[in-house]
Amino acid sequence: MTKSPYDAYIHLLVVMIMLEGWFLYMSNNLILLCGGRSMNQISVFDVADFFLSKDSMTPKKLQKLTYYAEAWHQALLEDCLIKDESFQAWVHGPVAPKLYREYRDYGWNPIPKKEETAMDFSEQSLSILESVWETYGDQDGNSLEALTHSELPWRNARVGLAPNENSNVVISIDDMKNYYKSIYIGG
Repeated sequence: MTKSPYDAYIHLLVVMIMLEGWFLYMSNNLILLCGGRSMNQISVFDVADFFLSKDSMTPKKLQKLTYYAEAWHQALLEDCLIKDESFQAWVHGPVAPKLYREYRDYGWNPIPKKEETAMDFSEQSLSILESVWETYGDQDGNSLEALTHSELPWRNARVGLAPNENSNVVISIDDMKNYYKSIYIGG
């Protein structure tokens, strides 16, 4: 069964409702800046390992799940999940360069599933990660690529570039936050 882009967000809406009280508390009482608060220094590899503990997957799918984790974390908690990397608007969608370098030798082949290990995610971050997995985990890398290509953050970062033109333009945190928050509020 094929999901439409908006069907993919239904599961996330449930988590957003669960997080709403925390989100309002945080935004009314704390200033959260990307990289500014560091109870947990979460790396792009921590997030990737979370998804790889769920299943084996291609590097493309891993990149897109990691991107969605960051994007929804921005929208819901107004804070970066990943403290050590940004996403760039590459031809095949959002890419974290460090993650690409780590797994590029797999090419189009799946990265083996990893053993689940204890990770230092907050309860709110873990809820978002689980929701991203539940929402997007059944899709393959090509479907997720197509989805990201239809969304404003990647498209804005690709303005003025030819479809197959290489780019290292960073996808705007504000674009991610605003776009996915607009989906949440129905905009």
